[in-house]
Amino acid sequence: MSGATAHAGRSAFAWPYDTETLPKRGVEVQTWIVETDNQGPAHVQETDVWWETVVGITDKLELVIPMIFRWSRQDAGPTVFTFDRYGGELRYRFADPDPENAPALVPLVRVAAFR
Repeated sequence: MSGATAHAGRSAFAWPYDTETLPKRGVEVQTWIVETDNQGPAHVQETDVWWETVVGITDKLELVIPMIFRWSRQDAGPTVFTFDRYGGELRYRFADPDPENAPALVPLVRVAAFR
């Protein structure tokens, strides 16, 4: 069995968000998985799964509704599953969404709140 590189989505920048927004009335469901192992003296292991619904309100503005679920375990402790956080986010792109008309540097503003 051989390993291969996995890739999903459009971002070429790994963790940072790119400046692309969804077109008006476009919808995406995004999944992010974050794993941390052996943290602190109790060797805490955590897995966070982010499910985000992204909706294009206009060609430059999108609404994001994230939900975060967490699995965690400490040494000799039970595995705990929780609905950790939820929130809302708006992303606004300050340039034409057409790549041929957009400048080389495209600013994007993100405003978010989590609970």
